[in-house]
Amino acid sequence: MNLSHSNEVSKVKVKYEKLYPGQFPNEVIATLIGIKGKFTVILPSSLVDKSTQSITAFVVNQEGDKYLVDLPTYTITSGSKVWFGKKSILEGVR
Repeated sequence: MNLSHSNEVSKVKVKYEKLYPGQFPNEVIATLIGIKGKFTVILPSSLVDKSTQSITAFVVNQEGDKYLVDLPTYTITSGSKVWFGKKSILEGVR
């Protein structure tokens, strides 16, 4: 799938590096590794798949093997959109 010149959005699973319990029972803190380094997000535990160590998100743009992913919440250090390499995307992108 090539999203670089379209308005397509693709639901994907993005691998997380580490997962921690959040302040509340239904939230978690996840560390993700994007192209520019590590990012931390606090999100509902319902968006986490522990069996694949991934979270649900959406690819909104693509440049070669790089994917701009719209995460379900803002990261601690930036907004909700983060560039990831193909290795971090588990499914939804061909």
